Amino acid sequence: MIFAAKKGLERYKGISANMSAAIDYLLKNTREDLPPGKVEIDDNMYMMIQHYDTRAWDKGKFEAHDKYVDIQLYLSGEEFVYVEDRSKLNVSEPYDEEHDVVKFHDAAAPLRLRMTPDTAAIFFPEDGHKPNCMIDNRPESVKKIVMKVKL
Repeated sequence: MIFAAKKGLERYKGISANMSAAIDYLLKNTREDLPPGKVEIDDNMYMMIQHYDTRAWDKGKFEAHDKYVDIQLYLSGEEFVYVEDRSKLNVSEPYDEEHDVVKFHDAAAPLRLRMTPDTAAIFFPEDGHKPNCMIDNRPESVKKIVMKVKL
């Protein structure tokens, strides 16, 4: 897992060719006015623009992905994202190959990231993550881009 300011993402371009291309695309094409939905970029990446209200801790599940790395870049709003090593989590829903997701039961003491505008998190297959969580038990409108980058 990587936590960074938007302006610091460039330093992670060397991880792989796909990661370099995804970060370049993300930094050149990020605008506040992007409408919600999926944008196909090429065979190695796509992005989803999401707009939602955060939810209570017990309304979501930890998840992880096998085929794609997530780069989550926040445009507006704030939320907590909880993170735990996947090997320490117990599966609640088996891997769904079509949607590239496995879901897990909650962790006892996960790391908590406070995501704010112009911050980003990169989640690799070993990173169980639980996004969309309220801060101070109050829902907040969040807009973010989730870039899916093929491994």
